[in-house]
Amino acid sequence: MSPKFLKFVDLPEPKLFSHLATYQAAIKEEKETLHHLSLIARRGYLSQGPGAVKCFFPCPENAEKFLDGGLSELGELTYVRWPDLLPSEMGPQLYSELVAMCKGYNPDSKLVLYVSVCVVSETPASGAVKWERQLVSRCAKMRLSRDICVPEKDQDNPETLILTCNSLDALSEDRVKELKEMSINNVQKQLRLRGVSLRRQHPVIFKQLCAYANGSCDKFTPITVYPKDVNTGKSFMCIIMLEADPDSLRQVESAGVKVRTVDVLCAD
Repeated sequence: MSPKFLKFVDLPEPKLFSHLATYQAAIKEEKETLHHLSLIARRGYLSQGPGAVKCFFPCPENAEKFLDGGLSELGELTYVRWPDLLPSEMGPQLYSELVAMCKGYNPDSKLVLYVSVCVVSETPASGAVKWERQLVSRCAKMRLSRDICVPEKDQDNPETLILTCNSLDALSEDRVKELKEMSINNVQKQLRLRGVSLRRQHPVIFKQLCAYANGSCDKFTPITVYPKDVNTGKSFMCIIMLEADPDSLRQVESAGVKVRTVDVLCAD
């Protein structure tokens, strides 16, 4: 991997700070690493809002290992919302610069990277040796990996997702139970594809589906929910109407909005 990272050990802070720029340049050139950081940045922005990807190394030697080992040697990565950034961690000047970047970048094309290396050095003192822990940090904006798919801006009206299935009235009791369980599993699977967990985010609806599956109630009353798609960052309408009347389903599908209907007894 190039460029070669210069030695951190025994470097004064100004030189160490300047070498962080070389490290950031190496991240840009390493395709796999940039893609990984871009995923974290994109998911972080969609779930938490504007912020920075923080890369922390507990010591300078670990930072050097990245240049030889690549992604497997990358430091500890976290996504930090800009309101959660701490001026005490980086100093007022870098804090102001980093917050300005987080407020002004285009998350559809850029990410903000915040690199921090912990340096422990001996401090002059009489008697016992004293050690000082110091964080040396730097921030930069860089372009997202080309492999990250960002939705087009014209998707102002996301499609309505209808999760449905035909009536099970004419089937045996055992077969009905089997198909109900299948339908509930596929409802959850379709929503998980968009980053939505019914069990965690919509527990009331999840309990209603479980009651339908275990036979506590004969029919599932159609319900509409407006979850957020983590892939686009936008809310969408989801209508769950199991064993739907065909006329009712056609009426919903022809309401003049973009609709995607999924038969949860046929879904993979």
